[in-house]
Amino acid sequence: MTQSRPEVLTLAGEEGEHKLRRVGDSDDAMFAALLQDVEACYARIDDSHRECDMDNMPIGITNSVHRGPNGEVDFFQHVNRFMQPFEFQDMFKSSWKLAGHPHRTQDRQEYQGAAGLDDTIAVKFRLTRTLATGTKVSVLQRLVVRRFIENDRIFHVWKVYSEGEGILRGMHSDETSWCRFRPTPDGFGT
Repeated sequence: MTQSRPEVLTLAGEEGEHKLRRVGDSDDAMFAALLQDVEACYARIDDSHRECDMDNMPIGITNSVHRGPNGEVDFFQHVNRFMQPFEFQDMFKSSWKLAGHPHRTQDRQEYQGAAGLDDTIAVKFRLTRTLATGTKVSVLQRLVVRRFIENDRIFHVWKVYSEGEGILRGMHSDETSWCRFRPTPDGFGT
């Protein structure tokens, strides 16, 4: 499940508002806030799955726009339920290798404050593209992923905070995502 908030500068959650999310905040402050958010998301993961009715959702994708009381977009939600024909152990191990976006190498830096934290990835990297006009644009992304291992299921919970640079300066995106891995009842897939 993925939720993205457009142009969010602060994140209000059950733990209060994080006002750290602004251009110029230190990496330490940003990563600390993202790690705290990931922990808070995991604490309510069962409620989130119930709200989406994941156990009864058919295989497939559902996208929705959620609006606040004033009618403005609060967040976008992407819910995807699928089965993979791979053994549970193989699936969650290979998924963890990909969770840190190893293919994102431009200006990649690992957050040293996460060193030693089990089942945690914290990195920042830059995405660059060339628009149809020929203008080059870039976005700086900070990613925090935690893996939570339970008896019969494994969760990846991640936060991505994106900041536009150059002509995209002032654009911000805050993404929260969850992924649940569990073996199928027949043990054939995940």
